[in-house]
Amino acid sequence: MHLEKNASLIARYTNGNYLRSGLPQLEDQDRLLLLEYLIALARRNCVAATLSGVISASAAFLRTSNDGRRWLEITPRDIEQFI
Repeated sequence: MHLEKNASLIARYTNGNYLRSGLPQLEDQDRLLLLEYLIALARRNCVAATLSGVISASAAFLRTSNDGRRWLEITPRDIEQFI
């Protein structure tokens, strides 16, 4: 089980301003959506590397699509183009 690692990782992401410093281009509401997704993955018992990968992939995606849209405005097509 990955519960302890996930709990530690989620605590790291929620403690202080980890997501704010790691993804400064995200607005607070969008950052909260990402955090909720990470928590959902942790509850599904995903490994810590998966959670870290989501952060890295999100940062890479945002670097390539820096057009000022909100996270909720991202479409599946945008993600397909990124991939």
